[in-house]
Amino acid sequence: MKRFYFSNLLIVIAILLGSDFGAKAQTTTYSTPGGPYYYTVGPGVTAISVDMSGAQGGSSISSPGGKGGRMQAAITVTTGQVFAVYVGGTGANYSYCVSTAGGLNGGGSGYGYGGGGGASDIRSGGIALTNRILVAAGGGGGGYDCGTSGGENGGDGGGTTGGNGNYCGTTSTCVCGSGATLTGGGAGASCYGSPSGGLGAGANASSSYCYAGGGGGGYYGGGAGAYGGGGGGSSFPASGTTTGGLSGVINTSAYNSGVGSVAICAPNLGAIVGSSTVCVGTTTALSISGS
Repeated sequence: MKRFYFSNLLIVIAILLGSDFGAKAQTTTYSTPGGPYYYTVGPGVTAISVDMSGAQGGSSISSPGGKGGRMQAAITVTTGQVFAVYVGGTGANYSYCVSTAGGLNGGGSGYGYGGGGGASDIRSGGIALTNRILVAAGGGGGGYDCGTSGGENGGDGGGTTGGNGNYCGTTSTCVCGSGATLTGGGAGASCYGSPSGGLGAGANASSSYCYAGGGGGGYYGGGAGAYGGGGGGSSFPASGTTTGGLSGVINTSAYNSGVGSVAICAPNLGAIVGSSTVCVGTTTALSISGS
């Protein structure tokens, strides 16, 4: 009686299992603002996909804060590799002539009007801002109420350059915060000396002006407004990036309303279970412990 060992059956197993083998995946979603949360790569996994969004800025009386950006990418990984995950929180809404908090993870505070939305990001090799490999930016806080619905929005977050804040239907940099870029924070309202954004942080609005939106968080943060809305943050990296284990990068602006989120998808690989030998001319039952 001949025996055919399991190692020789791998090709047959793959054929029998067909497209179901390893086709299903497991998604882990983080949607509570804050961090760090830790994601550990499972055994046998060589790549994960990420879909994440930054948070929206807080609203003024009649206008919403800027929307958060979206970042999608694939990351080459190794078993046991650990990533730190941060989720952006929304900025606080209008509260007359008091500071309004920026969202968690980099949103700048507003004054009187909306705080900036926080960014969502993933970090590798540590939890410093310099360890970020993917960032989905937050939107800027809404600004002064001109009595025209939608005319004072905060700048949208995302893209390689965040959106400028709005004031009475314009994006005048005199009174509005500017959007951040991949190389620097957005400038504050130029006519009033408002603060500019910095690495990982939207600018806090000055208490000298009762109607001012905070800057959105991001790779770099947006500038603060003075009467106008805050600028949106920038997302990182640029679309199409294929370095550092990243591929398929899609960097989208003005995508998300509400809190940020991070979804990580990986194959749910399981062990093949069953007899390791089978006699020629007979069959044996095999199964997979995972999906």
